Amino acid sequence: MPVKPTPRSYSCPSCSWSTVFAPRSDALIIPPPSECPRCGAQDLIVKPATQVDLIADRLLSIVLGRS
Repeated sequence: MPVKPTPRSYSCPSCSWSTVFAPRSDALIIPPPSECPRCGAQDLIVKPATQVDLIADRLLSIVLGRS
């Protein structure tokens, strides 16, 4: 039985970049980040996303006009 992955919060300790990766289904079309897109650091901090993380990421995507 397919199971939807839990949302994860990714953050970079070098430049403070962060994002939330919340797949909509069990089919992973876009892979989660493996390095920071801003500075290229590969030591990202990965932790389960909280409800606050999800809401903040959604509001930021609305403000910035991304889907």
